[in-house]
Amino acid sequence: MAVALPTSGGESLGAFAARVTGRAHALDDDSPLGTLALGAARVLAALEHPGPDESPAEARREAWAAVGLLCDELSSTVLTLALPGDASMTGRILAAASESGEPVWLTLRQLVRSPPRWRAADVGAVLVVENPSVVALAADTLGARTAPIVCTNGQPRAATMVLLRSLAAAGVRLRHHGDFDWGGLRIGNLLHRRLPIEPWKFDRDAYVRAVAVRLHAPPLSGLPVESSWDARLAEAMREAGRQIEQKLVASDLLGTAR
Repeated sequence: MAVALPTSGGESLGAFAARVTGRAHALDDDSPLGTLALGAARVLAALEHPGPDESPAEARREAWAAVGLLCDELSSTVLTLALPGDASMTGRILAAASESGEPVWLTLRQLVRSPPRWRAADVGAVLVVENPSVVALAADTLGARTAPIVCTNGQPRAATMVLLRSLAAAGVRLRHHGDFDWGGLRIGNLLHRRLPIEPWKFDRDAYVRAVAVRLHAPPLSGLPVESSWDARLAEAMREAGRQIEQKLVASDLLGTAR
């Protein structure tokens, strides 16, 4: 099985299974052969097994996609703004959206079957945010002048991780900001564990400044978690006990993102 991977062209998992094993469902979730093949895909793509804070289903899609196979590829999407295009089909979609300053959703299918060829000098730094409201604000206020943005829309899905890994592989600088709450820290921990990414105004000092001018911010709720990139951030959040949604600091975030 491993010698048949990676494949190219974005073949469906079922079609690949039928071609290699003679059975379309041979690589279904939790089947013995499927488990072995998925492990081989992760080794070939240098991907870790999903952590407790990751969706197993999205992690499987990401691993299959990393070796050129597609599984439920239309339901996994990622929101982008101002990413430059190229001559690929997906690149042409990005170019048209970037020129007009409009956000665009990309599917896992597009990213695997027609991946853009990034050049770090053309892309610049990419801001990775958590909430679509930040993308909408950037489109409304900056349009085509905004720095490139990729939105995880909460926990990153397979399409998000495939896109971010392709950007990182091209040498593009990734900068991350999220909600100052425990869920936001979990997303940050996942991204920092899986990608060469740096925090952007998402540390202890930024949190303290935000809380100081938002004394009536809602209380933190849920199970606390440490922040792997700045241990002082989680400590400050426990002490202040307030959550700061990303949209509340979005104007400052976008004004300095370039």
